[in-house]
Amino acid sequence: MLSVKSISNATEAANYYEKLAAEDYYESGGEPPGKWMGELRNELYLSGTIHANELGRMLKGHHPLTGEKLATNAGNEHKPGWDCTFSAPKSVSVLWALSEKNAQQAIQMAQTNAVKEAVSFLEKHAFRNRDRGAHNERVHQILAAAYEHSTSREQDPQLHTHVIIANLGQRADGSICAIDFDTRWKMAAGAIYRAELARQLKLAGFAIER
Repeated sequence: MLSVKSISNATEAANYYEKLAAEDYYESGGEPPGKWMGELRNELYLSGTIHANELGRMLKGHHPLTGEKLATNAGNEHKPGWDCTFSAPKSVSVLWALSEKNAQQAIQMAQTNAVKEAVSFLEKHAFRNRDRGAHNERVHQILAAAYEHSTSREQDPQLHTHVIIANLGQRADGSICAIDFDTRWKMAAGAIYRAELARQLKLAGFAIER
């Protein structure tokens, strides 16, 4: 399923996700580091792992690496963005928790690919720049940060991915703008995520039941 929540406090959100994404993940069993998503990442020369303080800069409307002002109101008054959470069915989460390492990695890759497919769909359809009048157009390049988690707050098995979508997009002329998120596309994106997750798991050799 897919849930969408508006982020109200950039600093609190950044601290939460950076704390969970421990740098010593592979040694201590923490959650994996965040990864950049969205076509806008290429324009901003962002790739791979998200490092400390970069998420906070993004959510405040600054360039994650350089700190350059991207939004006209960059800073504490800038609306940060949205948390789109893609949660695998409970059966998938339990299977992941009980599997050996190779199977766990296959399930996580299926989750990653399914999230990418759904985010790509949202990027094509769900965002518009906040310009009013004739210049209000769809935005097809957004910036997002993906954080994969394996447990719920109660420490139950719950494989899910938080995709933190910044309130930043790129207009057709190449300029950066604030964006509106049309959440009417949420149900369709959630369905695409579930269908792609099932397809990816089947390709990995797992049996699927409707």
